[in-house]
Amino acid sequence: MSEIGFRTGVIYCVSSIGGLTTSPISGVIIDGAGGWTGDKVFAGVLCLAGTTFVLATRLYNTGFTLAVVF
Repeated sequence: MSEIGFRTGVIYCVSSIGGLTTSPISGVIIDGAGGWTGDKVFAGVLCLAGTTFVLATRLYNTGFTLAVVF
């Protein structure tokens, strides 16, 4: 419990990277040849990448056991 401030700061620091970079990238995609469809594909790819990282971390820490609290 004594590290709650540090851990919260790390979470905000890591999440700010995505918040600061994805908006300009989306703007370039929309203004370029991709349009809104390209932006939707970009968002979908990022969602799949995030899900893959979370799943890989869970499998690394708990193995292939499904009924484990992570």
